[in-house]
Amino acid sequence: MINIKADIVERNFTDYTELVVDIENTYFDSNMDKTLDCVEIIAKYEDAKNIIAELVENGHDLAHISDFARPDHDNYNDEYLIALDHEGIWCEPAKRENGYLYATGVVCYVMDNCNSKIISSIQSKVVYEVSIGDDNCDGDCDHCDCKEIDKDYYSINGKQVSQAEFEKKTKEIQKTYDSLNDCLDIVDAFSEIYKRLMNYACYLDKLDESFWY
Repeated sequence: MINIKADIVERNFTDYTELVVDIENTYFDSNMDKTLDCVEIIAKYEDAKNIIAELVENGHDLAHISDFARPDHDNYNDEYLIALDHEGIWCEPAKRENGYLYATGVVCYVMDNCNSKIISSIQSKVVYEVSIGDDNCDGDCDHCDCKEIDKDYYSINGKQVSQAEFEKKTKEIQKTYDSLNDCLDIVDAFSEIYKRLMNYACYLDKLDESFWY
């Protein structure tokens, strides 16, 4: 588990297909397909490769992929920053000579094997720490889906919480989505208002010209 200072929610997915479906639902349900924002994923090569493959298979275009290669090909063993927006899939190395790129999407998924140093570069309002399956599970643990258990397990920031606390945090995240949607609607309205003002200005110019000539 990465050492996290940001307020995040831990999420576990059975496989990459399930993870990508969640990423897509987050993107579309948040109405972030209005060209103003994106969902971002921070992952190392193997995870990034599988996530991109699932996104492509689901019909998303490749907008721009930069310097993406096997670690044994270019000796780059660090994280990649993947973004999903209205143009499609973007991917580039997250680590540069002077540090990490900033993740500025409204929602950011971070794979749990990433370097904890990257957390300081995440400016997202909602952050999920993601794990896929459980390679260390022997099928007899009380906190996984490998066997049926009598109780549910909820975790926030690595701390086990009650179902009520978990649901409260989920509602707070939903409120964040709703407020962002309101902002996007207002921005869209500004565009229409500006267009009408410009049309009215042109109309006044024509009236002025007709008055003098």
